[in-house]
Amino acid sequence: MSGGTAEPAPLAAGGVQEVHILRLAAGGDGVGRWGDGRAVFVPRTAPGDLVDVEARRVHQRHLVGRVRRMVA
Repeated sequence: MSGGTAEPAPLAAGGVQEVHILRLAAGGDGVGRWGDGRAVFVPRTAPGDLVDVEARRVHQRHLVGRVRRMVA
């Protein structure tokens, strides 16, 4: 067993989770945190939004999602 950090558990595209948008990325997408700590980039959101996000593209350290529903 190696002494490195544990990798996030595998996540398939299509998973849905409630995400609080914290800030805007340079490209204009809202940025929040997925439940495992990975950054999630969500187009058409703004800081303070609370949204149900569907994972569309999953990468090792981040993912790109789309809004399924505006919660608040």
